[in-house]
Amino acid sequence: MKNNIKILTIKKMLPKLVLVFALTCTMTFTSCDDQLVEDPASLISLESANESTIESLIIGMYEPVSRARGRVFESRYLRLLELQAEYQWGRGGSRQNISNYDFTEAQSNRQEMWGTFYEAIGRANILVDLAGKSTDLSESAKNLGIAEGRFFRAVINYQLVRIWGQVPLRLERVIDASLADLELASIDD
Repeated sequence: MKNNIKILTIKKMLPKLVLVFALTCTMTFTSCDDQLVEDPASLISLESANESTIESLIIGMYEPVSRARGRVFESRYLRLLELQAEYQWGRGGSRQNISNYDFTEAQSNRQEMWGTFYEAIGRANILVDLAGKSTDLSESAKNLGIAEGRFFRAVINYQLVRIWGQVPLRLERVIDASLADLELASIDD
């Protein structure tokens, strides 16, 4: 009787064991190299552009000032401007100093805004440069890329001038370190 129960149990488990064995053999002896080769869509060639590249560059241009970066533009920058209004008064700490027009570096956290704004300008310059040089784009896509990049760069430069006055005016893509150091431009530029 006990032998019959063991045989019935083995007969019930046999299909499951065969399935586990077959899966183990399949996974062991088949290669998954083809599945592991990545072709990421997030990599963009900065040598030539097509319409999808221009669209990706436009979206990426806004990222430094978006919510993904800790809301630098909408929370820190706009708060800085708002605290300077006559109807506002910062309550202690660095906010009170801003309300008194005391903009020392340690008190107003402007360093983060400077880097973020210039990163956005750099991305706009890449967009303008790539759209202008590309021969694979339709005229409307080329004009859209150039116009959007120039407009965004102008908006960010305007914001920089509102905070710091004279700032370096970066109108070209930085390709090497020799282009990184610019003189201050006049506010009229």
